[in-house]
Amino acid sequence: LIYDHGHLDEHKEIINKVIDELIMDFGLRTWGTTAWEMCAVAAGSVDAFICVGDKLWDFAAAMCIVQEAGYLFTDWQGRPWDNSTSYILAAHPAVHKVILNKVRGLDAKIKKSIAHLAAPGFASSLNLAEKKQNGLV
Repeated sequence: LIYDHGHLDEHKEIINKVIDELIMDFGLRTWGTTAWEMCAVAAGSVDAFICVGDKLWDFAAAMCIVQEAGYLFTDWQGRPWDNSTSYILAAHPAVHKVILNKVRGLDAKIKKSIAHLAAPGFASSLNLAEKKQNGLV
């Protein structure tokens, strides 16, 4: 499984919670280039890619490649990704549900761990859906 995060501190803290949850079940890697990481999923080299904080231009082309290869591209709730959140998961169908089951339960842990970041700078860096997801509105 490959993971990545945006450049903001809250994205790093969120993905660290994900790593803590997934490390016992998956070998974890990060390569630092979202499009390349997602294409590795589409090629079958890795089972999944999960991230928060990346922008559409970081992965738009790779999103199409992942979907055309028959892999799933969703938000962390398992809904088809619709640009309302930067929480993304690209995964082989066989592991998609396993990963979702692990990250769905992280909401409370994430809210607690990023509460100290709920200053105006943090809130302004998230879109409305992410603010709602993190209990900030």
